[in-house]
Amino acid sequence: MDVSEGEGAAESGDESSGQPSRFGLWVRWGLQGAVAAGLFGLVVWRAEPWSVGGHYDDFAVWPAAGAVALNVPLLGLLAMRGRFTLMRLGYEVPLLALLPISTLGNVAGSMTPAAAGDLVRTPFLKDRHGIPYAHGVAVVLHERGFSLAVLALSTGVAAGWSTLATGWALAVTLGGLALVMAGPAAMAHLLRRLRPAIERADDGSGTLVRRAIGALAGPLEALLRLLADVGTTGVVTLMNLVIFSVMALQMWLVMQALGLSLSAAEAWMVLGVAMLAGIITLLPLGLGTLDATLAAVVGAIEQDFSAGVAAAVLLRATVYLPLGLAAVGSYIYLVGGGGGRRAKAEAEVRS
Repeated sequence: MDVSEGEGAAESGDESSGQPSRFGLWVRWGLQGAVAAGLFGLVVWRAEPWSVGGHYDDFAVWPAAGAVALNVPLLGLLAMRGRFTLMRLGYEVPLLALLPISTLGNVAGSMTPAAAGDLVRTPFLKDRHGIPYAHGVAVVLHERGFSLAVLALSTGVAAGWSTLATGWALAVTLGGLALVMAGPAAMAHLLRRLRPAIERADDGSGTLVRRAIGALAGPLEALLRLLADVGTTGVVTLMNLVIFSVMALQMWLVMQALGLSLSAAEAWMVLGVAMLAGIITLLPLGLGTLDATLAAVVGAIEQDFSAGVAAAVLLRATVYLPLGLAAVGSYIYLVGGGGGRRAKAEAEVRS
């Protein structure tokens, strides 16, 4: 072959080799950079860090710094939960390789209606680790559904310890544990009863609702496997409780930074109620629902609504902003191919 022909092929990109042209690479990087910049701007806008100083001029710095520092173990715990769930389905994914995928998915889930953004994990799990979409979706549904149940029940328990006598609070706690342990088995039984209808809907035709139901047929078996496993239920319950404990501690530290006197149980209750309100409304990015609920509950406890507003703003600045920036960094790393070739090669060897 003539040398000039070889240079021309290298310059324009050889379609037969599957390599993109230089122009195509620049376009892809430009689009990815624009998305990353948009995510960064969105995160900063929602966090409103410029509003912190306007609400209070002096506050305790170290509790706020502690809330920021706890974001590191929080992201690690979320990745460990995802890794354990994948292991129960037979996939061994290194924790560090899973960390950016988990970070991006969990933060995207917190910013989208019904946590649907968490499904962004599935293509990365497929491309990098050879995990089928059906199993990736099953993992996301299991984690999100289970964490929602634990959040609701633990918030009720925290409310019990904040308002009831010790005996009644203990009874509420035991009842909550019983429900969270029995819930997965009950859901598995319900899904088995619904299995025939779901499988009949899996024909690619009919209404949008019918197609959506049919799409569950693929993840159904993997989801049933996770729900029916008592060991998985126990471990994931414990992991969720640890994760929410860290988040409640962040909330408590924010209160301490502002000089507010909420107890640990009250901090858990405040955060849980606010998060549940944001989920139930099905509004993207919270659109102020979480902040307004948190401000209202804290204001009711402290008899000062402005204190609740300050707590909501500081929580955004110390927790949601750092997590959002971590998600943006994870997105840049993942779409930039960091570690992708090696992970994909390892997945091909396993298959």
